[in-house]
Amino acid sequence: MVKGESVPHGILRGEPDWIQDDETPDCPSCATHMAFAAELEEDYDFATGANFGGGGRGYVFTCQPCGEAAFLWQR
Repeated sequence: MVKGESVPHGILRGEPDWIQDDETPDCPSCATHMAFAAELEEDYDFATGANFGGGGRGYVFTCQPCGEAAFLWQR
């Protein structure tokens, strides 16, 4: 890593830190709640970092049996 390089922030697995209410999606194939996979935090360098509407977070979910994935964000 280069000194001063922007590094993505977030978490893998565990539990999401919702900004608003829990919005865990249901799998479009089997209709069960999807498993939390990752949370991505916004970076302040808008030229190279993620932007989720100004202070937002992105959330990634998966359904292993069906091979489905979902992404949503809150602000």
